[in-house]
Amino acid sequence: MARFEVVIPYFQRDPGHLLRAVQSVFLQGIEDIRVNVVDDGSPLPAEVDLAKLAEQDRARVNLIVQKNTGANGARNRGLQEIGPDVAFVAFLDSDDAWLEGHLRRAENALSQKGATFFYDTIRIDPKFAESYGEPAKVIETAMLAPTPTDPNLMEIVNPLRVLSGEWYRHMHLSVSVLSGDLARTVRFDPYFTIADDFEFFFRCACTKGRWFIDARNGAERGTGANIWHGIKTTDLRYSQEKYFSMVVLSRLRRQPGADAQTRRSAAERITTYREQFYWAQQDRLKAGLGLTWSLWVRFILRDPAILALSLKHVAGSGLRRFSN
Repeated sequence: MARFEVVIPYFQRDPGHLLRAVQSVFLQGIEDIRVNVVDDGSPLPAEVDLAKLAEQDRARVNLIVQKNTGANGARNRGLQEIGPDVAFVAFLDSDDAWLEGHLRRAENALSQKGATFFYDTIRIDPKFAESYGEPAKVIETAMLAPTPTDPNLMEIVNPLRVLSGEWYRHMHLSVSVLSGDLARTVRFDPYFTIADDFEFFFRCACTKGRWFIDARNGAERGTGANIWHGIKTTDLRYSQEKYFSMVVLSRLRRQPGADAQTRRSAAERITTYREQFYWAQQDRLKAGLGLTWSLWVRFILRDPAILALSLKHVAGSGLRRFSN
């Protein structure tokens, strides 16, 4: 039974991405490792890239081929493969690649008593995500506790508080590693077609365990098939991301372990997503795409305050027209 197992959901149209990802796993220098690649009905079969691996590396890859279920279904299928004695489980997107030392840092952090969740940072082309920041510049200082053994390793004192803020500027699934016990417990929610990583992190934070973050880069983000490449406010998935993120934050506010400041922070972010959703829908109208009424209904049922926001903007527009 492997000490480390890796879950890679795969759906690509161009060759080379998966080969680069899997090779980066074996370059970590850990022999006791198995890679679970879930070919989620990919247009380009995973075996095209896997066949190019060295024979000894291909033997450590467990390939699962299934009909398309989306990234959540693929990751859950990979988690089902995790053995009962596996110590650590890591995620890696099929177009990303780990950098040297990622798994060693994860092993060091998760070997500490009570540790269940680790992540380091991901290197992203600033042309793709210019707002990506260093953890210490994004997370409240009070939420980070230094560790005596490593100046780069810090414990996250309050994971729920961190998730109530700008978590997306320093967290990524491709640099996330779980303890085996946590990985055998949590799953991705198939309801979340978007913001599924946020919802998953929230589930992890609701379980008992210590979180650690290392400030060093653990992976480099690739440019394969990705729904966020070139996204515009008029795209449906932009509005969907605001809705699903609002749902997670609403759950977070009700979580018994959330303190008052965490609830306030979550409420502020809900206000932001509410505004962004409204203006994105207005952009769709201006572009002649129309409102997404089914999403509006779902948003209103979850967050009735969006009705007051809409009426406020509509009334403001009427007054401006009248004054002109």
